[in-house]
Amino acid sequence: MKPTKEQVEAYKSMAKQSPMSMESMIKAHLVANCPKFIESKLDGCLKYLTACAREILDSKSGEVADDVCYKICRDYFNDEVWKQEEASKKAVKDNNIKQTNGVDVKCSVDDVTDDDDNDETPVCPPPVKPQPKQEAGQLDMFAALGM
Repeated sequence: MKPTKEQVEAYKSMAKQSPMSMESMIKAHLVANCPKFIESKLDGCLKYLTACAREILDSKSGEVADDVCYKICRDYFNDEVWKQEEASKKAVKDNNIKQTNGVDVKCSVDDVTDDDDNDETPVCPPPVKPQPKQEAGQLDMFAALGM
């Protein structure tokens, strides 16, 4: 039997108000044990923890020990994984930015729009439709090719 919408909302509000949430426990551990902890990077740390836990469990359901989770979170800050993530995001962003002062122009498919006025690509004329075959008289080029 599934819980009702009211029950789910009540559970969600209880979870938000609970002092024993996973996020609060990890944050408390990092504050106490990780000198490089930066609170603004906590969301990235939790995403990294989730990815690592899924890798550990081979994308199956199960438990990862608390000590392992804390170690993964400490490593996120101590090994400065967050700096590597930001650097890779910046590299991707830099590859997608158009360089205005250089010869190379890089863009992504998302940057291309249909209503570009400065588009210098040649406009192809519409395809020519062959005229109907003539029954008698001279053959046209399309009739000679069997079209």
